[in-house]
Amino acid sequence: MIHHTMGVYNNGDRKHNGVSSENLASHIWYNQTMRFGRALFVDGFCLNRGYLTPERVKVIEDELQANPIKMPKDTAPYA
Repeated sequence: MIHHTMGVYNNGDRKHNGVSSENLASHIWYNQTMRFGRALFVDGFCLNRGYLTPERVKVIEDELQANPIKMPKDTAPYA
């Protein structure tokens, strides 16, 4: 399975990745450890809000759940 992950910076920049199930745990760990200020959304849900406010997280979650993004392949190396 390919998961859609999206990193969101406080300035609004977004980075999308397709991540295979086998790489997902390490991708999440890396983002929470090395990019702790960037919010991380996986398949429409926020796993780490970084510097985003809870209100911004809710808006983005609602957007992603209303319009899910399907990634056709693993995009390693990840942005």
